[in-house]
Amino acid sequence: MFCKKCGSQIPDNSAFCPECGAAVSAAQAEPEAAEQPSNAPEAPAAKPAMDKKRLTGIIAVGAAALVVIIILVAILAGGGKGWEKVLKKEMNCARTGDSEPLAELIPDKMYEAIADYYDVDAEDLKEYFIDEYLSDGSMLDDDYTFLKYEVTKEKDCSSSDLKDIKEYLKERGISSKDDVKEAVVVKVKIYFKDEDGDRDDTKGEFTFVKIDGKWYDYELIESVCYAAYYMSW
Repeated sequence: MFCKKCGSQIPDNSAFCPECGAAVSAAQAEPEAAEQPSNAPEAPAAKPAMDKKRLTGIIAVGAAALVVIIILVAILAGGGKGWEKVLKKEMNCARTGDSEPLAELIPDKMYEAIADYYDVDAEDLKEYFIDEYLSDGSMLDDDYTFLKYEVTKEKDCSSSDLKDIKEYLKERGISSKDDVKEAVVVKVKIYFKDEDGDRDDTKGEFTFVKIDGKWYDYELIESVCYAAYYMSW
């Protein structure tokens, strides 16, 4: 080994440098550590960390897949606004010219509640409603052909209108106030053509009410109530 002060060579295990007399530190005096045998097993190499861009890409792909799954579930479950389904069924009646299926948009328990309020028979009420209020089964004059429809505006009912709807339905035993969660007014443009092929479009307004999680045409419910009222005379 060599002196750190003067650089002279110092015999092993010497306490002082023979040239300058400087003390030799304990660390200097210790013999160098023996090299490990060449056949000693090497430590396993650390796995490289995943590339940040690759990780981001995997996350993005996973998120996109999740969105697709959610959309598919919504489609299969009949996603969309509930009142749109009711409107579509009503417009299909206009397309086919047959209005009788409208009677099926009112559930039997609702006919029963209305019939009980007006003291009439529920089955007779449904038949009377079809015969007298759904005309002869035709929604359109034979001279007209339904083309298509489009929703032009949708808005929530005002708080006062919603209150009136709740009271009307509760009074007739159709629902409790707590069952009615919301109601919307929907404006629709309906496209027709006459027998000469000329356009004769019209506009309509519908009120849909959500009762116990399901949507109904409020005016259709009112029509059944009117039918029950006249039956009770």
